[in-house]
Amino acid sequence: MKFGFIAPVAGIILLAACQSGSGPGRGTPAIPTVAAVKSLDDVDQAFMADHFNYAMENTLTGQSSIWTNPSSGYQVQVAPIRTFQQADSTYCRDFTQSITVKDQPATTRGTACRQSDGSWKIVG
Repeated sequence: MKFGFIAPVAGIILLAACQSGSGPGRGTPAIPTVAAVKSLDDVDQAFMADHFNYAMENTLTGQSSIWTNPSSGYQVQVAPIRTFQQADSTYCRDFTQSITVKDQPATTRGTACRQSDGSWKIVG
């Protein structure tokens, strides 16, 4: 499971780096998210990957799944905002994700698709 969270972590970093402009999920400083991700050890990454996969698989569209990582104290909120099926029958979900570090939330938007092994991979 050590590398199971690489795609979501990379996606969070990329999405956080793209934050700009105005509107929901825009203009929030990306530094807390990037700092949070960079400081995650293997145990934290496994914990976050498991919870991200659970949230993407089980949270209803428009609802939120919130958890706190007991190791780091970071609070994560994932909210699927749209579920759809690609032409190849792959299920995908657009989502927002907020990571709160030291009372400073950083929010990103993305799309994740269910992989053949049942895990979810951030694709955009």
